[in-house]
Amino acid sequence: MPPWMQAEQISFGERMEILSYKLITYVPVMVTFGVFGFLFCYYSYVSKLEYLVVINRLLFSSFYTQQLSEIFMELLV
Repeated sequence: MPPWMQAEQISFGERMEILSYKLITYVPVMVTFGVFGFLFCYYSYVSKLEYLVVINRLLFSSFYTQQLSEIFMELLV
């Protein structure tokens, strides 16, 4: 800090007041980032889960159908 901004003779109470102002300023920022972070994670998880369920049904339904048909064909022969 430049010398004209430094205050060597401030009391403990004034230092705590400045610190409390800093903390009070950061609380809304942390809450906002927390809410948006939670919403981003939640919607990413939900959309990814739905996407995986659809892909799973498409891929594995044909896979199991083909596998079962091969097993039945072997049993018939």
